Amino acid sequence: MHVSARGVIFIDNKVVLIHRRKQREDGSMRDFYVVPGGKSEEGETLEETVIREIKEELGIDVVPKEKILEQRDAFNNSIQNYFLCEYQSGTLGTGNGPEFQKKLKNGEPFQIELVDIEDLKKLNLISRKIKNIILKYKKRAYSYYIIKPDGIRRFKEIYDMLQENFAEVRFFKIDDFATTIKRLYYMHYYKKGIDFAENFDQYLYSSEGLYGNKAILAIVADQKRERYAEFRKRVFRLKKKLRETFSNPYVRILSNAPTKAPWNYITVHDENGNEIKQRSFMEKGNYRINELNAIHCPDSDQETTEEELRILLAEGIISDENLISGKALEELLRFRTLEGFQHDDDEIRPDIAGFVQYDLKDSLGER
Repeated sequence: MHVSARGVIFIDNKVVLIHRRKQREDGSMRDFYVVPGGKSEEGETLEETVIREIKEELGIDVVPKEKILEQRDAFNNSIQNYFLCEYQSGTLGTGNGPEFQKKLKNGEPFQIELVDIEDLKKLNLISRKIKNIILKYKKRAYSYYIIKPDGIRRFKEIYDMLQENFAEVRFFKIDDFATTIKRLYYMHYYKKGIDFAENFDQYLYSSEGLYGNKAILAIVADQKRERYAEFRKRVFRLKKKLRETFSNPYVRILSNAPTKAPWNYITVHDENGNEIKQRSFMEKGNYRINELNAIHCPDSDQETTEEELRILLAEGIISDENLISGKALEELLRFRTLEGFQHDDDEIRPDIAGFVQYDLKDSLGER
């Protein structure tokens, strides 16, 4: 069994690949790309193999951060291990390993290239699995916040915090918050049954009576294209900070369950997507105390975030009709209300909503 370790390295938002050409038996040339790396030597860990092979082949120093793929090949009796690596130092093209020095009679067998992610789609990279992982890894990470009806009065402060934390923020109005949040919570209805449905409907009815039924969707993204695990933690930490800052400590909505079963609890998650202690009250009962916490945000796991973004796309909320920009955004920041919201028909705007839709679908793998 041959065991190899290879390193996926990004430099200036491009991936480092090795361009190879090999002559087939019929004399034609096979043109392909590989991720740098090679076979493990006796006594080496996989991480040590990556560090040594990258130094020999590329002339640079890297730090393996995590294994992102283990691919077994029964036909060739081999295992390929791929690591995400962080570039540390050195100059590409200064390697002195044996493969770097080889030449083929009919062309260069070993050419180091920095490949743009968009160009990678057209290249013959071996293997297809690692190609798909690299393409998905470098897509823009998206998430969202909904500024609930009770949070709109603090929109200016929330706006400033979102702008400070994300490179890109786009705002869209939500005319029917109750329907939208119920669509996003459909799995809660399915799993928790009549008690949850009755309680949540009472909360929404009371909230609408106090604050209305309009809300604001904030789509957030980052041009850094960081690993999604890091991005979601940043989204979660800001969600926590926003709620701590803008929750109303003086108002709660009490809702009753139709059965005698205990219902005064809410399950919450930490920034890694793990369930932590539920928020519970001193005594059990068939009621639930609902906080007015200003912000809704998906749980921090990627699956939930992507599913809820798909729902928002399907609901048509992310559209030019609902886009809050220009003069409309200025008025919202000034007056902190969506009542009387309308676009300036004379304002010339780019198709921002169309771009967000297109890029979101690309990020979700739906184009």
